[in-house]
Amino acid sequence: MALSLAQIQTPHLDWLGLSPHIVMAGAAIVLLTVVSLAGPRLPAWFAAAWTIATGLAVIGLAFALWMRFDDGPFGPAGQGLSTAANAIGVGRFAVFLIVLLAAVVVLTVLVADGFLRRENLDVPAVYVLLMLSAAGGMTMVSANNLIVLFLGLEILSLAVYVLVAMHLRRSAGQEAGIKYFVLGAFASAFFLYGIALIYGATGSLNLAEISVRNGWSGFVGVVNTGSLGVTSSLEELELASAPAVVVDKGLLYVGMAMLLVGFGFKVAAVPFHAWTPDVYQGAPSPVVVYMAAGVKAAGFGALARVFMLGFAGAIDDWRPAIFALAVASLAVGSLLAIVQSDIKRILAYSSISHAGFILVGVHGGYADGVASVMFYLANYAAMAIGSFAVVTVMSGPGDENTDISSLRGLASRRPVLAGAFTLLLLSQAGIPFTAGFWAKFEVISAVANNSSVSLAVLAMLAAVVAAFLYLRIVVTMYLEPPDADAPKVNIALGPATAIATVVLFTLAFGIYPEPLREMSQQAITLLAP
Repeated sequence: MALSLAQIQTPHLDWLGLSPHIVMAGAAIVLLTVVSLAGPRLPAWFAAAWTIATGLAVIGLAFALWMRFDDGPFGPAGQGLSTAANAIGVGRFAVFLIVLLAAVVVLTVLVADGFLRRENLDVPAVYVLLMLSAAGGMTMVSANNLIVLFLGLEILSLAVYVLVAMHLRRSAGQEAGIKYFVLGAFASAFFLYGIALIYGATGSLNLAEISVRNGWSGFVGVVNTGSLGVTSSLEELELASAPAVVVDKGLLYVGMAMLLVGFGFKVAAVPFHAWTPDVYQGAPSPVVVYMAAGVKAAGFGALARVFMLGFAGAIDDWRPAIFALAVASLAVGSLLAIVQSDIKRILAYSSISHAGFILVGVHGGYADGVASVMFYLANYAAMAIGSFAVVTVMSGPGDENTDISSLRGLASRRPVLAGAFTLLLLSQAGIPFTAGFWAKFEVISAVANNSSVSLAVLAMLAAVVAAFLYLRIVVTMYLEPPDADAPKVNIALGPATAIATVVLFTLAFGIYPEPLREMSQQAITLLAP
């Protein structure tokens, strides 16, 4: 018997909630179509301008969403929205990270445009892949369903695999692309198998429903699920879980462990970090800008969402694993960076150390810990973008001049650039009156107050060790004489703008961090007990 349209049930779609995803992915498809049809008739600046405009448009839409969740005519503070059959949840948690990803896209384009022209690479293709990857990241940080999260992860990852190997004339880039692809596929298999085990254990892929079916409804209430975009009440979820499901705890915990392996690879946490130094060194420098800031933000955002919404009730079970990952990442990242001679490898190990600090915030749990993670991600993105932008400027033709010796005497050759790089390095070291100091302060305070004083002490010791490698670069720039044949450093307008933007960000929130701290705390709102 034929069904009428009225009998067909379709999921509710909130178009404003989906608009950042649609605009970012749709703009990539439109750019690809326009370039395919118009070809060389397009002006050289079109692709970059289109991508920057897209990023700014997404930021504007995200601001409208943020205001929608505020007090007043738009609704109660902290309440989010769910759409597409509750597969996508958009609240201040997701909006915060969407803004961060869009800002990373804009700054990456500013850094990359001159580089891509210099290296004669396919400029529009790079920007199409960049926007598609960012759209996947936005899906990751707003997914309420594990399969949707996996789709976002793959969209993000596949685009980055191609970007890493984009420089066809560099064998190191091809090698980096193969390594990243093979290890990434291996990690994705772990992640997908973990999803299968969790579904087998609970009979659901919805994060909030998984929590309720495990009898963790009280823990779901610890974090304001509205801020995550989960608008269903706990009573509705309990009804949805009927008939009663007998949860296989052993199967569930194995699945959680496999998800953690997948996330560990994506955020470059030890022992899943082995790809990071080689890929960062071989990939085009502007691609590393996006990987260090955007991919890490998406990975940690998704990790926080899954474990604080779906598995919050098992926090005492997964905290030891986070503790081990954090300590290993802090130790390996801080110590191995000291013995590197290539700037990109130094910063790669530095990113591993920063992953350890963010895991310290995850260990803090609940609102304080997750808010500290959000705060750290925003500040780390600025530091990473600025640092790798300087590397891009210094790398020269072929992207080969990345040895630390290339920085000798930079203070005398380019004092402003050296000063900007110094500030960013001091921020990474956690020196007071920089944003990096407050980022470290927030995650260490969260873990000390909520979970583990010993982990807080270890994090502070790691910060002291890591400071040596940053000071080593500063000494090279200021105290060592420049090489007689050192190439002239030319700074285009795009990279200069990006570096200036992140330096101002680092200074402003280093001196007065309250606005960003307040936004981070609003993204995760505690419910009254």
